[in-house]
Amino acid sequence: MQNNQSPTSPYISLQTLEVSVNELTIRQTQTGALNKLRIKEMELLKILCQNYPEVTLRKELADTIWAGTYASDFTINQTVNGLRSKLFDLGKAYIVTVPKRGYKLTVEPEYHETEPTNSVAPQALGEEQSASSDPTPFQHPGSMSPAPEAANSNLDDTIEGTGKTLSQQSQSPSNTGQIVENDRNSLSHLKSVRFYLSALCASLVIVAMLHWFLPTDTAYSMGDTTVLFIPDDSEIEVLERLVEQNNYQYIDKVKETLYGCDENLVCSKIKQ
Repeated sequence: MQNNQSPTSPYISLQTLEVSVNELTIRQTQTGALNKLRIKEMELLKILCQNYPEVTLRKELADTIWAGTYASDFTINQTVNGLRSKLFDLGKAYIVTVPKRGYKLTVEPEYHETEPTNSVAPQALGEEQSASSDPTPFQHPGSMSPAPEAANSNLDDTIEGTGKTLSQQSQSPSNTGQIVENDRNSLSHLKSVRFYLSALCASLVIVAMLHWFLPTDTAYSMGDTTVLFIPDDSEIEVLERLVEQNNYQYIDKVKETLYGCDENLVCSKIKQ
């Protein structure tokens, strides 16, 4: 395993995550789950790894990943959130936001020239070896069958207990209806608890989805185009004409200049 000295290596490890730079994939070694990265998400991850443990400034991201084009705060935010979502449940823990500066990687990256082979967590391997070294019941034939005296005693206790149970049931048949009623009440209560837990889980999922996928900036929709600022009356007419004539995914404004962005978040100046 190599140390943090080869930022051009084709494979990067982030603890339990393995990244293939050439294939644009990231794999969870414990489960084998695989996510596909976009090109700009991979470039972002490479810069964060290269700058570890320092903070990567937003300006550096804009100048490097979107060199020669315009990148708004919305564009950078969307790319960072997209990369976090590809890191399974470790996105927010591995990539933290440094207010008014940029972003920082919290785990040390390890670089590899060949694909890593340790796809199982060391802890899991240790547990497996420990389990294999422990003697099983089949290694001790004497422990598989109890002594004849103990077996006979247990059999007598079982027969006696069964006889008492049958005797009690025959003496009090009226208890059957009460037992059925109690079972119904318990089942009704269990259904209520399950419904509450299901509703709670659904709410948490919806909140998580809104957090990941809704932009944090102010947005204004015009058909399939998202306008990243609130236009006035005169600008609405211009935007409607631009939307009809072009196929922009986003339109943003810096000072008095409009920029149009495609689905890959590549932006260019709009000539009016």
